[in-house]
Amino acid sequence: MATVHVTFSGAMSSGAPVFPTTPRAKEAITSSGTSQSTTAEAKSGDFITVTSSGGAVWVRIAGTPTAAAGTDWLVTDGAAMTFGRAKDGDKVAIIDA
Repeated sequence: MATVHVTFSGAMSSGAPVFPTTPRAKEAITSSGTSQSTTAEAKSGDFITVTSSGGAVWVRIAGTPTAAAGTDWLVTDGAAMTFGRAKDGDKVAIIDA
């Protein structure tokens, strides 16, 4: 079981490389053996950062996501991963690894 922090943020509008701006929405989820999803949703073009503490989790990002072990993205304990250019209404689902 891990505590997973999810932030949704826009992107800086100029220059390269592109970095997320200050988060406009954030949410913490506790993982388990069942898929858990954020209630917060991305806006078109958002960057989503997922940070896991207390265990590794599998991550799925979609309009109505269901995370499944062994699929999509693995975020290890203590790690953070940023996903870029979300679609409007995307959510994050997690499940224990």
